[in-house]
Amino acid sequence: MPEVATNKINVKFHFDKINSSFSFLKIKSSEIKYWNALYLDDLLKRPVVKSIVYEDSPSFYVMVDTTEDEAVNIVDLIIKEYDSLSVEIIRPEKIEQHHLIQLLINSLSSNKSKFFSFNNLSGKFYYSHPSWFKKKGKTIWQIPTLQFKVTKDLVLQDSISTFTSIAQRKRMNIPNNRFYDLPQYYFNSANYTLKRKLPIENQKDEDIFIMRQVKGAKKTVIPLIDFSSWDKFVQSKAGAWHYLLTKIDTDLQDYIEIQFDSWADAKWTEFTQTNSEFKEKRITDLFKSKRTVLVDAVSNVDSANFSKRFSRFLKEQLQITLKLKAIPKEGDLCIRLINNKDNQESDKDQYFEAGKLFSKKIPTHHITLQDFSSEFEFYLNMEISEQDVSTQNKLLKRNKVALAAVKNILKEIVIKDDILNNFISITDWKSNYYKDDWMFAWKDDNKKSDQIGFLKISPAGNLEFEILDLSDLFTATKYDQYKKFFEPPYSNGNFTPEGLIKSKDGFINIIGLTNSRAIPAFKKVGNALVKETEDFKLDKDELIELIEQWKQANTKSPEVLDDIMFQLNKITDKVIDRKTALGLKFSKPNLGKELFNEVLLEEKGIILRNFLRGHKKKYELFSSNIDVVHRSEEEAIEYFVGDKSKGIKASFKSYCNIRKVIPVEEAPVIFDELIETMNVDFVKHEGLTVLPFPFKYIREYLKIQKLLTPKH
Repeated sequence: MPEVATNKINVKFHFDKINSSFSFLKIKSSEIKYWNALYLDDLLKRPVVKSIVYEDSPSFYVMVDTTEDEAVNIVDLIIKEYDSLSVEIIRPEKIEQHHLIQLLINSLSSNKSKFFSFNNLSGKFYYSHPSWFKKKGKTIWQIPTLQFKVTKDLVLQDSISTFTSIAQRKRMNIPNNRFYDLPQYYFNSANYTLKRKLPIENQKDEDIFIMRQVKGAKKTVIPLIDFSSWDKFVQSKAGAWHYLLTKIDTDLQDYIEIQFDSWADAKWTEFTQTNSEFKEKRITDLFKSKRTVLVDAVSNVDSANFSKRFSRFLKEQLQITLKLKAIPKEGDLCIRLINNKDNQESDKDQYFEAGKLFSKKIPTHHITLQDFSSEFEFYLNMEISEQDVSTQNKLLKRNKVALAAVKNILKEIVIKDDILNNFISITDWKSNYYKDDWMFAWKDDNKKSDQIGFLKISPAGNLEFEILDLSDLFTATKYDQYKKFFEPPYSNGNFTPEGLIKSKDGFINIIGLTNSRAIPAFKKVGNALVKETEDFKLDKDELIELIEQWKQANTKSPEVLDDIMFQLNKITDKVIDRKTALGLKFSKPNLGKELFNEVLLEEKGIILRNFLRGHKKKYELFSSNIDVVHRSEEEAIEYFVGDKSKGIKASFKSYCNIRKVIPVEEAPVIFDELIETMNVDFVKHEGLTVLPFPFKYIREYLKIQKLLTPKH
């Protein structure tokens, strides 16, 4: 199997080149107001500052494009002008590695033209793409960006930062005294980065942006990677990574080399069998055996119409009957339709009303009218049949998405039914052939409570829950006994404990999140997709002759090669370009495309199409996003969970975060025995789960208990 790249980096600095090209200053201030470093532009009047990087204290590093003698003059100028500042020239070898890397990366967005008279420094590296912009007409009112940051432990991270035009100030609720202190930026279309606005610059409000989200706005989501085309690729996070890594390899090649740390000893667990059939049967059996009530807690015209349509959809698609005007009673199943938080008029969250239902052992799941009705569309069979074939196909696809969401609701009700009945039924726990009990623990870090939830599972699948907290004198000592595993030294900057696993022998493993991620081969994928955009012109007769030679030299698929030549002969033009080649129709489409692509690549170095989802390519390029992958790391296990490798799509929504399983107090690692508990599709729809699924049961149990005994 191939290596897996992570976002932890290995760095080699070329200090001789760095020292001959730049000088570095460390500026400290006794006053916070100098934190923004804008005074550098006022003093220097020319773009000699390449980048700055802030430390945690009121100090920052400055990289200047000058000789050391000129840097001495800058130091004198700063000290003379500002009494509260101290400045020293510092060798790059003495700067912390992560700060030096960040200085070099930040310099990629600095002004390079001698015609600019200012530096426009933000202290950070922001990247954006026009496809991410939010507009009203032609006016851009919001710019989502990716910020790239190097952490102290040399992890290269990206995070989304959203900038909003100050023309939208009324929607941001920022006090005047705070508003005028916020850094202001504008978009530089030359390199897709944000530039710091200087006080001397005059620009319209709609062109000035601050890092703020408007009230009630949805969280910005940018897919990790879409490799269906070059255009889709550059609109994903991968496009930003490709841009940054390419710029590092070109603009910074004399100063730094960056390689990603890789897992050379990774082990794959490829799951082909899941619990899907078992789960589907369980859902069907439960909803056939019990009455299901849809409670409309919104009670207006829109909610009444939605309830009727939702009910008809379930009847048609899943043969499930919903009772719309009934009061749930013990033994029933319940779906509650409520307003989302933005539309709830009273202070009391409608969600907490479900406590009365759970107290009667009625498993209940909530859907919000505003979100659910706007996100999903439900088309009835009669409506679909009245449309043309093309429209029918579109509506059927929308129904497929809606049906997946509905099944997710039903699955959640089954899980709650399991919890109320203290038995796992959504999957066949007995099939794991465990001989002894397992115990799982999850710490609830909600600000209003500090609890640890425990779940013991017997070999037969029986559940036994317990909650520990400081408010109970009888469990406080036991709480303290386990709380320590969620605190330092176990919890640190590189590891955040999420849960505990305890075996029959009393061995404890901590499972938690690291700050590292597995990453796809951004550069390889981007470079391959760029090749798909390059045009070419080939003589048709020469190309046919080449294919004939292939046929003579290769016994593989002669009839497919004959078909390719036949299709080429049908073209009237003497020259074949990319558009023409892509338009060819073969009797065996997949084989024809692949073989024609192979001929062009081998003979002409032309990539017509990238078959990136082929078995060999998908592991070479996307090993970071498929299957369960793990490796031994000292006495622990590191792992991540991706999509099932069979039939991967042309995009991945998010990174696979790397988790670690750490044994404590001389316990062995017990990861291998529980890996099957992640091969379920009822935590993540139609996908593997990133944690053993019993943790899902504990979290749901804690939520139910809060509804049963709400504290206001």
